[in-house]
Amino acid sequence: MAPRPDHPELPCGRRMHGEAPPQRQPFDRCTYEYRSTAERRGGRCKTLIYAEYLEALVWYEVHDIICLHSIVPHPSDPMQMWVAISAVGTFYSADGGVTWTPRNKGVRAGFLPEQYPETGQCVHKLVRAPDDPGHLYQQNHCGVYRSVDGGASWEEITEGLPSEFGFPMAIHPRDGKTVYVIPLTADHGRCVPDGKVAVWRSNDAGRTWTALRAGLPQQNAYVGVLREAMAVDALDPAGIYFGTSTGQLFGSKDEGDSWALLADFLPPVWSVEVAVVEA
Repeated sequence: MAPRPDHPELPCGRRMHGEAPPQRQPFDRCTYEYRSTAERRGGRCKTLIYAEYLEALVWYEVHDIICLHSIVPHPSDPMQMWVAISAVGTFYSADGGVTWTPRNKGVRAGFLPEQYPETGQCVHKLVRAPDDPGHLYQQNHCGVYRSVDGGASWEEITEGLPSEFGFPMAIHPRDGKTVYVIPLTADHGRCVPDGKVAVWRSNDAGRTWTALRAGLPQQNAYVGVLREAMAVDALDPAGIYFGTSTGQLFGSKDEGDSWALLADFLPPVWSVEVAVVEA
């Protein structure tokens, strides 16, 4: 598809300003794919969500908001999705992005006068369980949280972690109770605590946490890990990968039990993606 003339990163299509996406007919099995892209408008950097109606190969602009980073689609209903926005919160749409509902009940905003506002929470990463579309997790500026009702309410699960702050979060490809985070210091460099690199894993939906350190540097390793710099593959056992602000790429072939350095002397790693290639 040719690039859109009014937005070089996106394929040709028509913009959607207040109109609904194509109506689904009975037994319609069409799906949507969502992507976001940042552009500068009037001196402000804004993020646009685009929904691709895959059968028509047309992109629709469905909303514009600030600092959006996580787009979590429902696995079977293409009209449902959740998004997470730094310093704004989590939102849910049941109509393909035409309307949105805040989903932040129970999430702290410790930097605001009101600790539990309707919006204003600083979500850093949002993920969904593979085996239950209503089971969500988030790494927040102010803790780690779990929801079992599609984000309508949240329960904090930070207890057991060395810091409530962090950016990345990943979930096991088959087990919705197994989740991974990398805690960071909040206000002093945003690096791993004490210069000891560890991925923290919970196998019980955040009730308890275990530090996974085998093979990771444990002395003077003051590295950071950004929100998109951790990924999980779909193999069995699952592989876990993360990149650092100082250019290292680490990987685990056994779901985090042990780690190896895969690459070094890279530029700062902003994002890690995984693809399984048949031999």
